[in-house]
Amino acid sequence: MPKRYRIRPHDDRGTSLVLALIFITVVSLVVMTVLAFADTSMKSTIALRGQESRTMAAEGAAQAAINALRNGTYNGNSVGCFGATSTLPLDNFHQRADGSRDSARVTCELDPSLGSAPVVMPQHALLTTDPTDLPLPLGQVVTGFGPGNTFRVGGAVHSNSTISLANGNLTASGAITARRACSPVVGVFTPAATCNNGNQVNITYTLPNLAGLPSRTVPACGSTSGVYTLSPGVYTNSSGLSNLTRSTCHGGNAIVHLLPGIYYLNFSPTLIPPSLGVWGVTAGTVIAGNLRPGVTLTPGVQPPLPNACKSPVPTGAGWVAPEPDDGVTIVMGGNGQLAVTAAGRVEICGRYSPNALPVAIAAQTTTGAVGALCAATGFPCAALSTGLLVANAPFAMYVQGTTMLPTREFAVALNPTSQQVYRGGVIARRAGSFSTRDSAAPPVIEVLPTNPTAPRRTVVYLNVFVCSGSSTCSSGGELELRTKVAFNDPTGLTVAGARQVSVLSWSLQR
Repeated sequence: MPKRYRIRPHDDRGTSLVLALIFITVVSLVVMTVLAFADTSMKSTIALRGQESRTMAAEGAAQAAINALRNGTYNGNSVGCFGATSTLPLDNFHQRADGSRDSARVTCELDPSLGSAPVVMPQHALLTTDPTDLPLPLGQVVTGFGPGNTFRVGGAVHSNSTISLANGNLTASGAITARRACSPVVGVFTPAATCNNGNQVNITYTLPNLAGLPSRTVPACGSTSGVYTLSPGVYTNSSGLSNLTRSTCHGGNAIVHLLPGIYYLNFSPTLIPPSLGVWGVTAGTVIAGNLRPGVTLTPGVQPPLPNACKSPVPTGAGWVAPEPDDGVTIVMGGNGQLAVTAAGRVEICGRYSPNALPVAIAAQTTTGAVGALCAATGFPCAALSTGLLVANAPFAMYVQGTTMLPTREFAVALNPTSQQVYRGGVIARRAGSFSTRDSAAPPVIEVLPTNPTAPRRTVVYLNVFVCSGSSTCSSGGELELRTKVAFNDPTGLTVAGARQVSVLSWSLQR
């Protein structure tokens, strides 16, 4: 029987399934794409919001630091921008939209090249640190030889013990104070002294690192035509140095030039009973530090003083802060003394620093038998002396920088023709002055710039670190912002809250 074939009728019953599958597939792809875009957008939004939060925290922290500096007195003359430190912590400083907080930390760096040469000066022009109440010697002694003889100081004066006037006057442009009594007084304090105020001023000073300094020999007089150049290092031959600065060396016209660096004068006692090894400058010229432009040293020709070397302290109009390695620090050993008298001519320029005292002369504590001797007696143990008799006062003695002798003594003799200025302050264990000058003579010790009303400009870099979601930011974090800011003091005096602020640059780091 022949096989019959049934013809399937033609219709669209299977097409709807295909269309449904296509539709579902297309819709799924579209939804997945949309979801992918949404996820990416959400992630980007979250990241942008996080970056925005960090940026807001950084900019707010920078403004807080600028405001702190505007309301402070930092002008490059203290240890830190924010008091004792150059870091400003801002814990839990910025609140995010979700309630969490960011902390920040701002560090400050001085740019001395763009400022107006900040100069660090001691609080007192003359300070004696010995707190003991010995009848003699007293903390400070001012001796005049006849009524009217005056010792003048540009700045404040303070003694941690007593001040005595022995037929002489003490005049200062700042306050005169003493922790103990001012007695005896045969003379006049100007202004009136405040005595027995109980204030003890403590000084912390660390000597330069003396380790590794090379040992140096002293050239003999006559080994050159008259100009002797010394290099930094350790010198033990006080007699050899003294021979160069006597009237018998080149007829008293020898010139000794100390190149920049650290000089350790580690002299030994020279006599029995023990006394100090002394570099005595009684003739000739000693210049310590790099020469100022235009100054030359010619054998037999005494260079003019002062301003032969580059001063770290303002000396007048046109002064430019020197480089730190232009100056010297002379460290007197425990048994050493620098004594400048008679026809001696000396200028010492300390090492400049925008945030530290420009120390020109420092000294170790006296040791051994000499130490015991100096503990009981006074000014013969001075690390720096220009004589105990006014007749021997030197022709010229200029110290451009701080004389830092908190464990040693300082003695200065003055007559009307002796040119002496200690610009940068004197800090000594005990101090004695012997004067025949009148009240019209210029200050012998001063800390104030020559032109204190000149405008002053301080430029700092502020680095802002943000610690996201952290309650503190004492370390770590991301550097988010760096800005350069200038603080201008139009009168030269830094008045908190009255400073002019200029933002020189503002750069986000991410």
